[in-house]
Amino acid sequence: MATLAQIKKNIASYCQVTEAELTENSQDLSLYAVNQVKMMAQLNHDFYFQNKLCTLNINSITGGLLTSAVLYGTETPADIKLILDIGQLDDTLNFVPAEWTTLEEGSERMRADHEDRLIRYPSDGQVLAQVCYARRFTLINDTLFSLPKSETSETIPVAIQAYVFDAPYSSMDTTSDFWTTRGEQYLTWAAIVQLNYRFKQFVARTEGNLPPPAELAQQGLQAIIDFDVYRYEQKRRHGR
Repeated sequence: MATLAQIKKNIASYCQVTEAELTENSQDLSLYAVNQVKMMAQLNHDFYFQNKLCTLNINSITGGLLTSAVLYGTETPADIKLILDIGQLDDTLNFVPAEWTTLEEGSERMRADHEDRLIRYPSDGQVLAQVCYARRFTLINDTLFSLPKSETSETIPVAIQAYVFDAPYSSMDTTSDFWTTRGEQYLTWAAIVQLNYRFKQFVARTEGNLPPPAELAQQGLQAIIDFDVYRYEQKRRHGR
């Protein structure tokens, strides 16, 4: 299996420099390039393997920052990219979806439900129709609130199903993960394209030379996307 250290060796070989020359001003340019191209792939695509269950404790009055969320069952920070659903875990740790909205949608729903009328003694039908301020979660920027707010402060555990960003690499070491094993081609060629701006090994329209391997990088990225979709969707039964 490929590791970051092996990818760095390949980058140095194709750029025709030594591994030591990839470090300038105490900055490992190969590490910077690999982290940059990995982040670009994550920004442009939602990968199934990055669909994670996260947990967050919020305050019933002040809410809680999404940046405080952690991956379920760990203390690892969850860098949330896209929220799929918000709910709570029941006593047997099953995910129970809850009503959640953005600020704008929540405000419009309040207007539609209440029409400036305070229902002092709601009927069963009004309760079931959620027109009496049933608890819901509302996102305001990067803060998650439980509404309506309570008069006393309490901690509310929340579960969030979301796509998350992988943490950037800290060094080009023996790390081996999904990106290095399934995306070696993409990381290698995309990083070379980035570093070509510094080392100028690939120069288009120069006799006896080759253009930057952008097409190989794109092929590598598409292979990751196709594999990611295939692994989760190919045999899944869509009917009940």
